[in-house]
Amino acid sequence: MREQGQSLDAQVIPRSFLSLLPSQAGKQLAQETLAHILDLPEVRRDLYLEVLQGWLEANGSWDQTSKNIDLHRNSVRRHIAAIGEVLNKDLNRADVRQELYLALTFRSMS
Repeated sequence: MREQGQSLDAQVIPRSFLSLLPSQAGKQLAQETLAHILDLPEVRRDLYLEVLQGWLEANGSWDQTSKNIDLHRNSVRRHIAAIGEVLNKDLNRADVRQELYLALTFRSMS
């Protein structure tokens, strides 16, 4: 805002949980949250990130995830189970899914 010589109007700022955390801090938390996946070999890492993102965006629907990412539903289930093990997290918990969704969102921000 200083560079543009403008004032900040709080009523114009979009209100969301994502907007509450500065971008750099969110990216750092995302790196920490997803660290065990990010440390995997590239092919496995990319697959797990795609499956996790697709599954979260499909609200945990195996069939919808399968359709969206063009992967058999049993493969989706197997990969989600493996992702849970790699992260040592219970993906059946809503708070865990929310944290992972936010981490993936921050990771994809420029």
